Amino acid sequence: MSQQRLAAFLDLILTFKLDNRHLIRVLEFGPGILQSPHYRWMLGVTEGFIKEGTGSPPEGATLYNAHTLLAALHIDLIEDMFANGLSLDTIREDQARRAYMATGITETDYKTLVRT
Repeated sequence: MSQQRLAAFLDLILTFKLDNRHLIRVLEFGPGILQSPHYRWMLGVTEGFIKEGTGSPPEGATLYNAHTLLAALHIDLIEDMFANGLSLDTIREDQARRAYMATGITETDYKTLVRT
């Protein structure tokens, strides 16, 4: 199921960024981050999972959703969420929910899928 793979992929990025936050902070503040090979690779993989899950989304929707999912993994944003009391489990859960939603799964269906 592409939704599960997308959620797992984003979780791996989150974990990697947290484990390497000092390095990631430097990379994310460098010029041209959105054009860097590692970001373009992550964007392509994310778009691929979204396309698999949605079939034929409206033009531009896949790219927009992929960028927004990856933007939520910016290290400064993650650290700000921690500073404001969100736990890693909460961030992971919300991230997985957004991944499912990006592939066309409704909130109700998501709750059903994760309970089974």
